[in-house]
Amino acid sequence: MLAGYDANPIDGLRGPKTDAALAQNVELLQLAQASGQAASPALRRLQFDRIVLLRNRVRMQEAADLHDALESEGVDIAPYAQVAAADAFLYLHRPERARDLFLRAQARGENEFGGQVGLFYAYSDAEQHAAAIAQIDKVVEATPQKINAY
Repeated sequence: MLAGYDANPIDGLRGPKTDAALAQNVELLQLAQASGQAASPALRRLQFDRIVLLRNRVRMQEAADLHDALESEGVDIAPYAQVAAADAFLYLHRPERARDLFLRAQARGENEFGGQVGLFYAYSDAEQHAAAIAQIDKVVEATPQKINAY
């Protein structure tokens, strides 16, 4: 289970905005599909964003299902959406699938901190302990010793 997805005190503030974004996403997806843009880059971006929004609202099965549906259509899924889907698969206790998506996103240049830590958890949950240790060492090495907030 990913830290921050359960009982998040900020969720009361973030949740309504994410719900509004999900509602708007549905409207825009319907407009794009009605206008015959079934495989347009704009529609794909809306679908990728939907994976992220679903993950953010802890609707993990829906996020994973959307990712899998797009993948089965042969869609080249953006790395940021792969990371969100990987988070969903990790939450759903499918660490090998999560690991593969984190690695695929990294191979395409997506190296943000959350994805790096997620990969550590995927390795750990998959009981690939040597890889987990190597991954967390990599994260620690890349993390600044001191963060100046001002």
